[in-house]
Parts: sequence; C-alpha cells; structure tokens
Amino acid sequence: PGEYLDSATSTLSPYNRGTSFFPYGNLPLTLVRSAIELTHNDDIGNSKFFARQASALADLFTIFLLYLIVSKLYDQRTGLFAAAFSSFAVMQIQQSHFFTADSFVLLFMTLTLYFAVGIVGQKAESRFAERNAESEMQNPLSAFRLQYIVRSPLFWLSIGFGVALGMAMASKINAVVLALMLPGAFLVRYLTVDRGQQTGKEATVYGQRSTVPDYWSLIAVFLIAGGLATIISFRIFQPYAFSGLGLNPQWVANIREVSGQASGADIPWNLQWARRTHLYSFVNLTVWGLGLPLGILAWAGFLLMGWRIFKGEYKHLLLWGWTAFYFVWQSLQFNPTMRYQLPIYPLLAMMAAWVIFELPQMFKLRNTYYVIRNLTAFIGTIVLILTAIWAFAFQSIYLRDETRMAASRWIYQNAPGPVN
Repeated sequence: PGEYLDSATSTLSPYNRGTSFFPYGNLPLTLVRSAIELTHNDDIGNSKFFARQASALADLFTIFLLYLIVSKLYDQRTGLFAAAFSSFAVMQIQQSHFFTADSFVLLFMTLTLYFAVGIVGQKAESRFAERNAESEMQNPLSAFRLQYIVRSPLFWLSIGFGVALGMAMASKINAVVLALMLPGAFLVRYLTVDRGQQTGKEATVYGQRSTVPDYWSLIAVFLIAGGLATIISFRIFQPYAFSGLGLNPQWVANIREVSGQASGADIPWNLQWARRTHLYSFVNLTVWGLGLPLGILAWAGFLLMGWRIFKGEYKHLLLWGWTAFYFVWQSLQFNPTMRYQLPIYPLLAMMAAWVIFELPQMFKLRNTYYVIRNLTAFIGTIVLILTAIWAFAFQSIYLRDETRMAASRWIYQNAPGPVN
C-alpha cells in the first residue's frame, strides 16, 4: 500500500513509466490490471480485449443500478423499461466496445446517484434514535453525539455518496461537478419529506422533535462527512494526483493543459469544432446516440417531468435537475461531443420509460383513460422495438471486416486503373 500511494516510486503511476502527459483517471487502469493478475492471465499483450470486456461489464452494472434507482423512485415496471431503453442506447453500446474511462465513470457516477436517491427516499431513523427520543428532546445538544450520527442511515448514505464520487473522479476528473448532488439531495429531501413535518418553531427531525437549527446542523454534519469521504476516496483511487499531502504538480499541469485544449486552443483537432452551433450535442444525442424514436420519447418525458416539478412534485427534481444542468453544461462546451453527454443517457432512458406509464395517470378520471393507456403502451412497445433494431444495426459494424487492409483490398478490386 505504501508503494501504491507513493507517486514517486509506484510502478502503477504513468509518470514513472515514461509518460509525462496523463490527465486521465487511473482507477480504470488499476482495476483492469488487478483483474488480469487475479485471473492469472499471463498474456498481457491481449489485455486490450480483457479491458474491453471490463468496459462492457461496467455498462451492465450501470444498467442494473439504473433499474434499482428507477424502481425505488417509481416502480419496477418503469425500472425494467428504463433498463431496456438504456441497454439499447447506441452510445452506451459503442463505449462498451472501447477501453476508455467513459463506461467506468458512468458506472461510478450512477452509483453516486444511487446514494443520492437513497438520501431523498430515506424515511426510517436508527433504532438508537427512537429509543432515546425523549432524552434528545430534553437535551438538544445530545443530538450531535457520535453514536447518534454514526447510527443514522443518512450518515452512511452520505459516506457512500462520497466514496462513489471519489471513484468517479478517479476515473475522470470532470465528475467532480457531481458533488452538487449531495446538497441537492438534502434539499429535495427537505422539500419532499422533512418540511411537511414542521410545526411552529419545532420540527420532527428523523422521527423526533427538535428545533430547526438542530436540523440544519445535522445536515451540515452529513455534508461534511460526504465531503471528507470524497477526498479520501479520491486520494486512494487516484493516488498519482498527489505528492505527499499536496497535489502532484505534474498532474495539475496536465489537467490545466488538457483544459486549455478543450476550451478552444488553436490545435489541429480543434478545427472541427469551430463555429459549431450549441444544438450540435442535442441533435447528435437525439438522432444518433439514442436513436430518433427513443430520443423523442426521452425529451417528451423530460418536458413533462419538468412541468410536474413546476406544479410542485419535487420528487422528480433531483435527477431532472442533474440531467438539465449536465446537458446544458456540456452543450455549451467548445467541443460538445455526444460522448461527453454519456452520464445522462441512462437518465434520459428513465424519463422515456416514466412518460409511458405516467401520461395515462393524467387522464385516469376521464373517459379517455383506457384509450390513452393503450396508446402509450403501444407507443412504448414500438419505440422499444425500433430502438432495438437501431442498436442491432449499429452492432453489425463490429461483425464486419472494417480494417485498413479490407479497405485496401476493396480499392484494389474495384479501382478502374492500376493501383500502387
């Protein structure tokens, strides 16, 4: 462990293996290298195939987490449809064929969202707090005792959030923006769970009476715990970003350099992004990354969910707000590739599934209910079939010989004149 954490001597550090520029996350590399050795795979030259399988496995875990998240927020049938839509999303399939950080960072970001959703939905308090409710009322300061905090489910959900976020950052540093979701989760929890229990100057805080300042102090403790867990997790899983207790100057310089490149530096591969419209990411995500049928259904769900939030249904706010923020943020970048939008693909699949089952509920008291229900069921089924066809059509490119040699052979066979 000492060598692993020591940037100056670790053989797992790219900087000690002849690489001076490595602004990427180390965690995917570390996981794959460890898995290769644990499986006693001696053919290290074929590690790229093992690594691609690891990317596909990461995406499968992402889809499973999506099912758990959606089932917790809504119901299992919505979760199943969301998982199916996400499984057939072409962009997720494409990234599963490559050994890049994207599938891994998507997995850990989705895991982070899983803990955030758990914070919003957590209603039961620890048995310790229930047994000592009377003493907590008599002495509000005792609510900050270590036992009380440690036995709170919200404390451990905050720790889980921080560990998952640190792993996401160790896969791609841009995931740090997901830190906004921890205070966001507690805000949505306040709007949906805790605020309604308040009466006068006192409030029911996790099953017991307490004053409002105590409530926010507890939230502050949970936020600090999540922040510390994030830092520790990032230090463990991205050790080469550090030099001792401080940041590694070489890693910081690499991050600054790649940030400058991504913001429009005058380099050859940036010319393709000159004068691109900000709708570029939206069009590519909708038409190609999801496929037009699923893309239309997903954005319809996004708009309807936004309207329901406006009407006061704040249980949708956490994931909808994150999707909206991340989409706009990436769309306004100098290089708005649809690959950079990968973290919201599962959530758009969730919204596509949600609108199928939610739209009929808006007509439940009307005579057209059964017509709308059957229509949305038909639309959902057709979209699923068309998305599957689009996915299999895309998948077929991996079944063909598309190498440079094949292209040269085609030119040789079909050229009208002599070919060198």
